[in-house]
Amino acid sequence: WRMMQLPVWAAFLGMMCGMVLRISGKEVNMLESILAFNEDMFFIFLLPPIIFESGYSMSGLKAKMFFKNFGAILWYAFFCTTVAFLFVGGSMYLFGQVGMSREITLTEAFAFGAVVASTDPVSVLALFKDLTADPTLEILVFGESLLNDAISIVLYKAIAADKGGDIKAFLATFLTSFFMSLIV
Repeated sequence: WRMMQLPVWAAFLGMMCGMVLRISGKEVNMLESILAFNEDMFFIFLLPPIIFESGYSMSGLKAKMFFKNFGAILWYAFFCTTVAFLFVGGSMYLFGQVGMSREITLTEAFAFGAVVASTDPVSVLALFKDLTADPTLEILVFGESLLNDAISIVLYKAIAADKGGDIKAFLATFLTSFFMSLIV
């Protein structure tokens, strides 16, 4: 039992909870409402401490290098996350249209693209520390991972707020939210 890592136990517990929900029958609605994901709770209470901790842990030389390379970090985060968002969302929509996958709306496709567009290079950063990689490379990857999460969140929120499918309204919402968040 000691050889099993925490993520394995968490996955096992999740499977057991799912099995209880599936078997219990009439209590499913009550349990589903209790266990339902609330995005406002996530965005307001759970996510900010995670992002603030990353910024708070950046001190001294690391902070100086972050701001020195901020233009490159912002370019990688904004451009690469946007390209991934467009590629994934466009591919999902097109594959559905040609029958290669389940057909979904354009909004659903790009909402999914926004969710999976940000990468999380935790293992790469850990490897960089073990191998004592170039500090500039390490700060570029760290900074990009910090900002691409924010960009994906803004993309998702802009898509969720856009009910009419108006691309101009979506772009206005996204760019306003992104640049106002950047200023703050």
